[in-house]
Amino acid sequence: MSNNIGRKEGGILWIYVEHPVMPYTRQTQRSKYANPRAQAYNANKDATGFLVSQLMQYVGIEPFPKGVDLAFGCTISLAPQMEHYITQTGKHAQRTVHPAWRCDLSNLEKSLEDAMNGILYHDDKQIVERLPGRKLETAKDYFYIEVMEQDRSAD
Repeated sequence: MSNNIGRKEGGILWIYVEHPVMPYTRQTQRSKYANPRAQAYNANKDATGFLVSQLMQYVGIEPFPKGVDLAFGCTISLAPQMEHYITQTGKHAQRTVHPAWRCDLSNLEKSLEDAMNGILYHDDKQIVERLPGRKLETAKDYFYIEVMEQDRSAD
């Protein structure tokens, strides 16, 4: 499983996966089949969910049961990429693109929340609190998720 790591102790779960995260893309029933951006987002969401489910199965982690309130937090790192383009004069050129700064953290978090539906928890409606999240730019793409059970009996 390459460098992917998963652990669950008590009511806290940690997942680290080396895989890029695409920001959440709002879509309609029609656009999810017609819009290339929506198609790419859905493919990335499915691949992310598959990697996490395989990791959980490999490590022996059970998902949180239905009806349990959860707190969700994540750190997302996106690596710079080279983009090739043609200048106005017709010359081929390339530049470094920094995808981490082209989208906001909340759309990246929403993407991971959606990808974890039915895998880490029954439904993302179980998330009642957000843990502090971070967006980084490093040499490789990865995400780290922390999910904690919340005890609402003290409220």
